[in-house]
Amino acid sequence: MLFHRFTGFLASRLVVSPEAPSALDPATRARVADTSNKFLRIFLNAWIAMGLVLAILSAVLAPYVMYGATLVMAVAAAARYALHRGRFQLARWLFIVPVCMALVVLVPLLNGIRSPILVSVPVLVLMSGWLLGRRAMWQVSAFLVVAFLLMWQVEVQGWWVMKTPFRPIDVWIIVWLFIIGLTAIITHSLIRNHEMDFLREAHLLDRLASALDFTESVLQRSPVPMRIFDRSGQCIQVNDAYARLVGVDRQTLLAQNFHAIGMWNATGLAADAHGALQGLQPAHRELAVRTSTGRELWLEMHLLPIEAQGERKLLVQVVDLTDRRRLAQELEHIAFHDPLTQLANRRLFNDRLTHALRRYKRDGRLGAVLLLDLNRFKQLNDAHGHETGDQWLVEVAARLRKVVRESDTVARMGGDEFVLLLEDLGTQRETAEQATRVIAAKIHEALAMPAQLGAVPYSGSASLGVVLFTDADADPKSLVQAADAAMYGNKRAVAH
Repeated sequence: MLFHRFTGFLASRLVVSPEAPSALDPATRARVADTSNKFLRIFLNAWIAMGLVLAILSAVLAPYVMYGATLVMAVAAAARYALHRGRFQLARWLFIVPVCMALVVLVPLLNGIRSPILVSVPVLVLMSGWLLGRRAMWQVSAFLVVAFLLMWQVEVQGWWVMKTPFRPIDVWIIVWLFIIGLTAIITHSLIRNHEMDFLREAHLLDRLASALDFTESVLQRSPVPMRIFDRSGQCIQVNDAYARLVGVDRQTLLAQNFHAIGMWNATGLAADAHGALQGLQPAHRELAVRTSTGRELWLEMHLLPIEAQGERKLLVQVVDLTDRRRLAQELEHIAFHDPLTQLANRRLFNDRLTHALRRYKRDGRLGAVLLLDLNRFKQLNDAHGHETGDQWLVEVAARLRKVVRESDTVARMGGDEFVLLLEDLGTQRETAEQATRVIAAKIHEALAMPAQLGAVPYSGSASLGVVLFTDADADPKSLVQAADAAMYGNKRAVAH
């Protein structure tokens, strides 16, 4: 129990084992530990066999040194038991520590510093480094150097005189056989492990080459437009889907560096790509671009930093949002525009009127609402059909657009009613009223011009209702109602 605690303390305090070298990544650390464990298992089995052989030789040739075989068997049994329990680090210490101590004890008994058993020291140092790591190797070496220097001084100073300067020749044949066998076993195991590592490395390289070929094949055949840049920004891979999307051949794309692509710099995409490479943080950006063929695209760019073949690279994946954006714009247009005339509908008109009233309240810029109702429209529908009536509505919409400025809004409220929003008419009421009267006159002139509706010649007119922004607290509904009341007032006045 005490020995178990002592070796555990040494393992935790003094050694960086092959299972936990601080400078290695987890995968390499696992490979080193696995190789060391395999070596330890093979060596302990050979050690036990060698202990049996040593016991037989000692019994036949030198029974008085039977303690050597006993020590070999005891060390092997303890380490093998720890190995069987999965305590690999403890097994290493249970082997190395007793062997070191035995060597220090045996040297004085076998002719001191002159003992040939010291030939086994390099083997022990090699084993300590292989099983326990470089730090443990230096610790074992330092321990043995100090121990042997002390023995040397003890004998030089005459504090201890050997009674038997040399052991019998039978002892030395056993010692040399032991050293030769131990060295041969260790060398064989190291070479075998090296060969296995080499074969494993070659196999991994073959698998890596196959994986790279497969990855390149997947990249080229993928329907997703993709491109790969190295750390300097140079394009090193691009697939056919990307080339088809932007309308440029692959060779031209491969010659590009994203730092020198004008569109990438103008949109900030080059800065995003550089930041993703440096910070290893993915990024994405949506942007509208025009290709060299003049095609307008809306793209979502995914910038993904990756590690490949030990080098940092940038994978760019592109999602073409053009059709989706176009559909969204069409749906938005449908939601805010009249399907027949393509004018703004009531919803869009109310939204713009709300913003105009806020500007009037903020800076006093006047505006006006003009509501018009087409005269004799019902009679046109009844006489010539709804198709002719629709043609007149489309014609009215086109003429109203030409009368007002681009900043003004023309909307169809429904049926034969249209409404105009005139903005930014100045801060003086007289100026705003004059501008509104001019627009109203132009509307009457535009509608009175002859039109050809299919086979039907037609000239129309409309009743107008005009309301200026006068109340800062007015709302869109009340303004439209006031314009509607003014329009019906004018319609009744004309009728009478």
